[in-house]
Amino acid sequence: MSSDQRGNPDSHDSSFPEPGSEEERSDGPRPDEGVPPALLRAGPSRNSGGRRSGFKRVVLATLLLVVSAAGYSIAQSLREADWLLALLPRVGGAAEQDQGAAAPAPVPAAEDPSERCELQVFANQPGGETIVFLTEPGRMTEFRAGYYGNHSRLAREIVRQALLLAAREALNVPVRDASIGDPAPNGQPTTVIEVAVLCPREKTSLRLSRGQGENREILFERTLRDSEKLNDYPTLVKNAEVAARDGLPEVLTKVGVKGKAVPKKGDGRLPAGLEEQLLKMSFVSQFAAVRQLHETIRTDGSSPWRLHGLARGYANLGVLTEFQWDAAGQAYKARGMLYAQRDVAARPGAPVARWNRAYAAAMAGVHIEALDDLEAATRFAKGMAEALRPAPPPWVELVDAHCHYDAEKLAKLRNGSVAELGALLYVMTVEHPSNTDVALCAAREAIVANPECFRAHDALCEVSGVANLHGATTAAPQVLDEVIPGRIADLPGVPAAVRKTVQDDQDEVALTRALDAAADPSLDRAEPSWGALARMIRETRFVCTYRRLDFMANLWRVPTGEYWVEARPLVAEHRFRPFLETYVPGANDRASLIAFGEKLDTTDLGPNSAALQRKMTANMPPGTITSLFGVSVLLSDWNARDLSQSLLYFRESRAADYAHKLLSVSPNSAYAMAMLVEYAWDEAEKKVDGWRKQVGDHPSLIGALARRYDKLDRMEEAEVLLKRYIELSPDPWAYRLLANRAKALGNEARWIAILDDYLAKEEDHGLDHAKVRVEIAEALMAKGRFDEARPYADAAAETWAGWAMQTAQKCAEGQEDWDDAEKWAYARAERYPHTSAYDWLDFCVRTGHGHLKEACDFTLAVLNRTGDRAEDQVVVQRASLLIAKGEPGKTFDSLQQLIKAESDNTSGHQVACVTLFTAAGLAGDQKLLDTSAEQFIDQYKTASPKFTAILAKIREAIAKGDPDALDQKGVDTLIEETPSAGRIGPALVVAAYYAGAKQHEKAKPYWEQAAEKGQSFLWWRVIADSHLRARDH
Repeated sequence: MSSDQRGNPDSHDSSFPEPGSEEERSDGPRPDEGVPPALLRAGPSRNSGGRRSGFKRVVLATLLLVVSAAGYSIAQSLREADWLLALLPRVGGAAEQDQGAAAPAPVPAAEDPSERCELQVFANQPGGETIVFLTEPGRMTEFRAGYYGNHSRLAREIVRQALLLAAREALNVPVRDASIGDPAPNGQPTTVIEVAVLCPREKTSLRLSRGQGENREILFERTLRDSEKLNDYPTLVKNAEVAARDGLPEVLTKVGVKGKAVPKKGDGRLPAGLEEQLLKMSFVSQFAAVRQLHETIRTDGSSPWRLHGLARGYANLGVLTEFQWDAAGQAYKARGMLYAQRDVAARPGAPVARWNRAYAAAMAGVHIEALDDLEAATRFAKGMAEALRPAPPPWVELVDAHCHYDAEKLAKLRNGSVAELGALLYVMTVEHPSNTDVALCAAREAIVANPECFRAHDALCEVSGVANLHGATTAAPQVLDEVIPGRIADLPGVPAAVRKTVQDDQDEVALTRALDAAADPSLDRAEPSWGALARMIRETRFVCTYRRLDFMANLWRVPTGEYWVEARPLVAEHRFRPFLETYVPGANDRASLIAFGEKLDTTDLGPNSAALQRKMTANMPPGTITSLFGVSVLLSDWNARDLSQSLLYFRESRAADYAHKLLSVSPNSAYAMAMLVEYAWDEAEKKVDGWRKQVGDHPSLIGALARRYDKLDRMEEAEVLLKRYIELSPDPWAYRLLANRAKALGNEARWIAILDDYLAKEEDHGLDHAKVRVEIAEALMAKGRFDEARPYADAAAETWAGWAMQTAQKCAEGQEDWDDAEKWAYARAERYPHTSAYDWLDFCVRTGHGHLKEACDFTLAVLNRTGDRAEDQVVVQRASLLIAKGEPGKTFDSLQQLIKAESDNTSGHQVACVTLFTAAGLAGDQKLLDTSAEQFIDQYKTASPKFTAILAKIREAIAKGDPDALDQKGVDTLIEETPSAGRIGPALVVAAYYAGAKQHEKAKPYWEQAAEKGQSFLWWRVIADSHLRARDH
């Protein structure tokens, strides 16, 4: 998050206008300042570097314990079956029966580049191997009307991965997939096939062709989804898996893919320890697991157990990488769904096959499919003889609770061998809306279960709060630095060169390059390749770097340059580096950013990349943003995560629409229900009772209901729900709403007591406690109860938040504690010079207390750092401070230049002239004063008759060479006839003239007039007050 918004659990910094709207989005409201002084003094964290300072000290000391537990093998629940026969191609139209409406489609319109990729066949590789390589999809060149929010990357990957499944499983040839980071084999391909995954609204189809123009040959074309149901992943997966067995292998053989005999079934069981590995929620563990499974199948044959392992391993990889800004997560999810489908196709009535397909669907966020399979598995199991009835694996209950959004049940189940999985599923169950205590605690607990779960780290970064984000944005990079290299070095079969980079404590760049080199297909045919692991590291590093930069620049509001110097080498080659540089002043110019945007490949910019879309849209010239605008939602999937994120983005404008979409794929989504309560109450009111039975006391729903009942003045119902919500997620907004009810009834004591309860019991994740304390202090001060307010104000100010220190200053002034009031004024000016540089000076002038000379020196130093800017607000300020210091002569040149620059701006011109009159008078430069006054009189005699009359009298005294010749009585009359708000200028000039002539007693009453509290122009008051204090001392 880029701002502290926990006051509203539905707040999110990712709001942006819908594609095609006229509305422009800024980078959001200016975040609140403030972190504890200890953190401020420490400066930005230095954990971004690529070198590991001692693997043994690891993050486990700072982050937590890794829970390891014995796993459960689902192999015990399987029964031997001649299942492979069911996977052979069927005769007599059976394939068509499986496909449903999957008849060949007529040739559609020309493919969009984003729908095309190439299947490259590399024959005669070392050892006589044939390797199949699938390139990444092409470039999405523009926003396409009519495709709004429907171009699913998951759908595309289901089709693409089916092609690789055919090569891998039916022909037993090595495959490589560029979308996950696999490298291409060396040399030129012997055959190139164009692959088009066509995804219009009404259907999804696969077309394979070769050649161009009239010589183009359509090798294969099949419709895999033939309906308007955009969320019909079950049909798509089913037909894609059929094609991988019946149709695609024949085409691949035709174009020269030389298959090898598929090994006969061996033992069929999972390798020892692999079940335990599948339960570890780390991308390194899952990578190793699926790699080992593929090798086992290649050498020993397939089996239900091994298919289930691949389904779950890939499903896990999909979830663990889904926060990254590419489509690898979709590719992994697609593989998981296809492998799960393969066993269901072979044994449609087997409970275990259904449980595994439910797992893959749940991890892909297609909860409705998972629920159907869980129900079917239960039904099938009940129909089996007890002796043959398989026992559900321990994770089945977790998946069921997750798909029902049963947070309470999940919280109880996350232990034992499934602790890591349970902790991650709990995060996924409560993470929307993100700005809640329950989401924060869930993410922390998942990190405790396994510090290598970067999906949980990223969820933690979605929760706002300075203190939380300060830790969250440093913890993940630290794990990546200090833990992951050691895990990789310990993997079975890791190349020696990779292990050496870890042993030599080389940086992350060296490690990923070594992994890339080891991925050469001539050296290693296993999959996923080591290059896929390198890509996971790079993409995780990019997200970690983005999170830290965004926090530092937009919430903490500290310079990012030093951090970027350390972080840049680790992301220097990342395709989105220019985007990261937008957070670092001076790192990139606008022209370079525009060039980056014009060449940006938007094919895979899903909802995770919304920040990039906003940044580029704001910086691109008008008329050049069509390829970026709305693309992150255009490419979202019909699953729980993407639709929940889209619901956050379009909460105001399309809440009901996206809530309905979310419920269509996740019928128990408490967040979708909550949004309907918030934005479509007429509809939701009729369904609330049923929803409460579905999801119980899920915080998302009961929080929204509490707010709705409060608006409807259903006070008793609101209070019951608020108290329950606070038990589950003690967020400040809930305490405030409960307290404000008491306040509205005139019970101030209870209002304070409820807020005190919050302060005493709940953890402060950022500035929430300070905000509550400021609210109490301001309310008490409004009634003159400064003594009661003081403890709240001072405690809030200890956070160093600017607004909190301002309240503490106000309270101290109310008690006439001038020393403490000045302390807070100075602290604000020092900590936040860009917004509060003048606060210390203002305090001294406004109250008549404090150290005015020191405040002037401090403020002048701040202004001097701005350089030679000519705007009057800087030049006049600097000149006024120099005059106050007794150095008026140093201001002449800048003020005269400003007078010329502001000749067309009356107010700016007059301010500059009056300041120059004052400087000239105090310096005793009567010639400059005389000539400047003459010019002013000529220009403003009609507009400012009284002031010009005063200047004329001063000129007469100058001409006579005698300050006593000034018509003081006439001057006083003219000043008195001037409106009070305009008297400061004339009084200041007269005082300066007398002071420059050493007539200090005559000058004093005019200094006093200029320094009066009612005068609004601070800088002239600074001059007057400084001279009064100097004379008094």
